Amino acid sequence: MRMFAVILATFMAGATVLAQQSVPPPPQPASESQSNAAVLKLLRSGVSERAILHVISTAAGSFDTSADALAALKQAGASEAELSAIASQGATPANAPPAGAQTNSGPSLAETMKYIQDKVNQQGKIEFTNFHRYLATGDSSSHWDSEESQVIAVDPAGGLSVQNFSGYAGSTETWRLNFKDVWKLEVLSGADYSSREEPAFEFQFNPPFFYLYIHLIGGRTVQKHVSIGYAGVWHDKTRSSDSSTGELRLAFRDEESADRAAKAFVHAVELCGGGSKPELF
Repeated sequence: MRMFAVILATFMAGATVLAQQSVPPPPQPASESQSNAAVLKLLRSGVSERAILHVISTAAGSFDTSADALAALKQAGASEAELSAIASQGATPANAPPAGAQTNSGPSLAETMKYIQDKVNQQGKIEFTNFHRYLATGDSSSHWDSEESQVIAVDPAGGLSVQNFSGYAGSTETWRLNFKDVWKLEVLSGADYSSREEPAFEFQFNPPFFYLYIHLIGGRTVQKHVSIGYAGVWHDKTRSSDSSTGELRLAFRDEESADRAAKAFVHAVELCGGGSKPELF
């Protein structure tokens, strides 16, 4: 299952998904259009070709297609399909402002937070069967029915509150997150996430689903209250506890929804002043 990371940078424009591994920036033309700059940032971050082609298709007529500009894109890793798409869009002078240029850098914080809230809450209950086997012995897979769901509420001050429910045992988590505390995001499948947490096992979820995995800036945590209710022939009890964590997750039915929420998260984090910071020296 495909997995990619997004690292949040304070000085990015718009909701840009960045790669977990940094790539040295290529030389740039002295006069670079805004659209060229956006594509260069996406290329350095390892965003998929499909996503970059979509960005190119929505920025018709605003690219610098000079030899220097195309060379910079090529050096940054642009594919032939991406370069052809840019060339076919036509060009405008690099120093000319695009028609209808906006005076802001994208949606407001309130609009972005509302989008995140809607995108998360519309997922509803995600029901699946969990198959797993022990890798050391190759024992036959065991499985059980489980679910993931969450309810999210936004805070105008720049945060959100979440109540997660997961597992057949009935684990409910409640936590509050400030966007300024976010450092890195990952979108990965439920199976990849579970294998990372328990590497001795191989997992498969049917149907598959995806997590938006949220990492906080080093040293920062959120308070998380967990209530677990066990039910069955051998167990009949409940347990509650409070803990601190530097990592959180949200579940999505499909990868596209998780990707879109990740992009909105990046923008919200930028607006709140969070994300990884470039080293000065």
